[in-house]
Amino acid sequence: MAKWRGNPLWIRVPEECAASTEAFDLTRLEDTMTKHIDKLPVFILTGSTGLTGLHNVRMYLEQFSGLSATPRIFPMIATNEKIEEVALKAKTEGAILVHTFMRKDLAAHTNEVAAEHGVACIDLASGPISVIEKVTGLKSAETPGHVHYHGHAAVPEAIKFAFKYDDAQNARELKFAHIVLVGLSGAGKTEVSNRLALYGLWVANVPIVLNQEPPAELSVVDPRRAYVLEVSPNQLEARRRQRAQAGIHADLENEYFDLQAIRREAARLQRLANEKKWKLIRAGGKTPQQIIAMVIEKYQVDFPLS
Repeated sequence: MAKWRGNPLWIRVPEECAASTEAFDLTRLEDTMTKHIDKLPVFILTGSTGLTGLHNVRMYLEQFSGLSATPRIFPMIATNEKIEEVALKAKTEGAILVHTFMRKDLAAHTNEVAAEHGVACIDLASGPISVIEKVTGLKSAETPGHVHYHGHAAVPEAIKFAFKYDDAQNARELKFAHIVLVGLSGAGKTEVSNRLALYGLWVANVPIVLNQEPPAELSVVDPRRAYVLEVSPNQLEARRRQRAQAGIHADLENEYFDLQAIRREAARLQRLANEKKWKLIRAGGKTPQQIIAMVIEKYQVDFPLS
């Protein structure tokens, strides 16, 4: 396994995608925005995880050698208030806005607020959707997409990594992971690991088992890279029993399904998380996409996607 670190380059994007230019009235921008700069914050607003938008942004930024750009994703946006908050932050920090909203009302509001604040804004979705609607006579469903890009060179290695380091296998190389997911059995670690791998991230996951010590290598993982998927004991019990009915872990001892034992597991995990200063992701009742968005939002604070 190559000992590679840093953030993967997310640059694959369908060539037929076009961007709307409706928000590009550059004459309305502040004079300072038209001067030559070599550092550019980019805020990506999205109703989903934002990683598809990041592919697009990467492709555009690669055209400007010498430009130091720092993309930051604001995922799962569903209100005008949040858009206004991010737009004001962009104005304060001199950032440009890029958005991929499928909902037309959110896209339109972002364009309007950006214009009001004199912030440059790129609308990646409205143009293509409008063209397809006009050509087909159909209406967009306006729901956030869940497109995964399998073709980028970083993805195959990331998928291999997730498979190789699932459930604490080959723990000696945990230190090479971008992200280490920690949690109890049934918390959804494997599925989230595999989905994050589709974006080129090297993700390992480690289960915390009641009567077993976690691998020693976990103690040397940078705590900024360790994320605990927290799920309530009641939800875990239900998931484990569903698995058993499907023939998964059906041969395990009764303690695996016992609610009191699961509560002891959860208490131990909480103690470890507090001691090691791992980051907490409240994963109960969340979809994998929502969990991914929460992980990415925290991850980019410590490891900017540059």
